Amino acid sequence: MKITAPIIGVEWEDAHGSDGTISAHEIDHKPYVYTTVGFLVRSDEIGVSVAFEQGEDGKFRDITFVPRKMIVREFPISPKKVSRGPKRSHPKPDFNVESGIQQRADAQDRG
Repeated sequence: MKITAPIIGVEWEDAHGSDGTISAHEIDHKPYVYTTVGFLVRSDEIGVSVAFEQGEDGKFRDITFVPRKMIVREFPISPKKVSRGPKRSHPKPDFNVESGIQQRADAQDRG
């Protein structure tokens, strides 16, 4: 699979609300700042679209759109062109996840 889109981060301000009864001094009177990381789908004067996944066909899934006026900054995480080396076989883990969980539970019972 060839990755065609750069991986970026977008720091942006979001609105928020609360429910229930609160006093004026309890209000968090500022935007919440979030950071979204993913494949750059599009960035222009309207906003930025970032995808969580890119398929082997180049199509994107799970896209977050942030309007330009809400963006604090955009920053690169990977170079525009990403090269992949030859495929490698993945080594098998040297432990069994289930037995590792059981060993931790046994140790907690003893401790």
